[in-house]
Amino acid sequence: MLMKLGIVDKPIGVNVAVLFSGRCFEHVGVLCGSAAAQLCEQYIKNIQARDLNLSIWNGDVTLHKLDLRLDVIEQELKMPFKLLSGHINQLDLKIPWMTLGSEPVVVNISTIELVFTLKPAPVNAQSTNPDQPAGSNDHRGPDSKPSYPPVDQSLTSSYTQSFIAKIMNNVSVNISNLILKYIEDDIVFSLNLTSLRLFSADVNWEKAFVDASQSPNFAVRKVCNISDLTMCLDKRNNNGVIESYQDPIMYRCSFSIRTYITFDSMACMRTSSVKVHVFFDSVHISLSDVQLPMFLRLVSLAIEVYYGSLELPNRCVYIESDLSPSDRDICARRISHQEGWISWAWSRMPTMWSDDDASTRVKRPHLMSIGLFANKLSIMFKPTFSTASRKLPAEPILKLESFGCGLNLELLGLLYFSCDMAATQVTASVLGFCPCGARDSSYQNPFTFMTMGEPLENKVGSNFVSNSLFDESAPENMDMMASPVMDADTYFKVMTEERLRDVFGAFHFSYVFQLTANESDHAEIVYNPSERLLPYHESSWMKVVIYPCNVLVTSSVVHRFNLLLQHASKVSVNYQPYSTPKEIVPTRKDS
Repeated sequence: MLMKLGIVDKPIGVNVAVLFSGRCFEHVGVLCGSAAAQLCEQYIKNIQARDLNLSIWNGDVTLHKLDLRLDVIEQELKMPFKLLSGHINQLDLKIPWMTLGSEPVVVNISTIELVFTLKPAPVNAQSTNPDQPAGSNDHRGPDSKPSYPPVDQSLTSSYTQSFIAKIMNNVSVNISNLILKYIEDDIVFSLNLTSLRLFSADVNWEKAFVDASQSPNFAVRKVCNISDLTMCLDKRNNNGVIESYQDPIMYRCSFSIRTYITFDSMACMRTSSVKVHVFFDSVHISLSDVQLPMFLRLVSLAIEVYYGSLELPNRCVYIESDLSPSDRDICARRISHQEGWISWAWSRMPTMWSDDDASTRVKRPHLMSIGLFANKLSIMFKPTFSTASRKLPAEPILKLESFGCGLNLELLGLLYFSCDMAATQVTASVLGFCPCGARDSSYQNPFTFMTMGEPLENKVGSNFVSNSLFDESAPENMDMMASPVMDADTYFKVMTEERLRDVFGAFHFSYVFQLTANESDHAEIVYNPSERLLPYHESSWMKVVIYPCNVLVTSSVVHRFNLLLQHASKVSVNYQPYSTPKEIVPTRKDS
């Protein structure tokens, strides 16, 4: 249409272009308004999308005392947790219709509270469909999507797709007073934060309205600043009442999260890579003898969820080259539900273009990078001692401090995984009286019995945040494309001991896992007659490097660690394991 206007005078061409843009803007407005209304109706009770759509067109929407649809949220998240309650005190939605292409949509939430627990194990399997695990109440197919009204075909234009992507990439979210509470057996874990600010950022990580189409590899930067995070871990009795509140395990901690997301194209709903890095200036963790077993129980739960021992939905192990076309399609559809929170959020939007080319689309795992970095990390253990007359308040007896520490995880679907944990300087000290009641008179109290590494100030060049999103010289912060590590060979070429010592200096732990197709042996491996495991080859490497350190062992140190291990062992006595390991003896059937 615009090409034909080339033979017409310029003013007419400009006017027609403006009308064309206005028409697209009108369709985009209808789509955004309808989508926002339907999303609110889908997740919030007692809201009608038709009535809410009229309010959205006014620009500002304010909703009070909202109850969430818990069953819908459970099905969408596909996690092994059951929501017990969910409330939002106030929800404000601000849509700048007249400047939608240059100002962000702002979502303000005041006081949101969610209470959840672990789903009970299913008694009887109700379904044998491999795409729907037993105990799941989600009866939708693996490719099912929310039903939305048909969209005007003019929205399939690349201009409209890019415009809608720009709107979605610049949504800002502000949350005040977020309360999450997890209840299991006698454990009550609560997380409270005062403020959460999520917004889009430019290459300098400053708040800005960004256009990802102008960035190399279609990159989107997000910043999330969290203030005053407090974590509490308490024990309740058989009646569900907390008789004695423990001190918070983390109190008023503030940190920043930077997210770097790349897409294959602005018209692609699927991310190609996601990098999430978190930076703490100072983290203080305090655990009492009552909290330690419960804390280890929660760590065990996180590990079980990660490895899928709790029968998470849509789990599938596959090697694409070994799959038949029908099996490859099943696995691809099942893997499509594991693409992370960003892809999950994208999938909530209505389809704006035809899926005719879906069969030709390459389905491959995307790269996920997660990093945690702390300038200072302090962990204290403080047991409670009792006398014949009363119970004494908890006092710290052990303290571990780490400076310039980091944890980095790299995942490429099921094919590659690497974990790095390191620190620049580590010190360990004893405080107070010995658990046996005596004071170690040979040394001053408190005294440091272990030192590792060197001060962080000595790291002039590379340090613990090098090549992270918090490093100014990182490729992502210079608007350049980074070269990710996606195989074991490249990892060991990059992460040499000399480089690690220059960057850190205290210790370094690394674990690398790689899954590759077994080209030399295509015999079928059978675990049981009803389950087939495809031929593959697993390789893993683990390395621990400890640099020169000083350790002083006394009876007081031994007594304190014995007490720590004694309380830690209660986790196996007080709680049943989440899963029982099954001994599987594979049998080989040669073809």
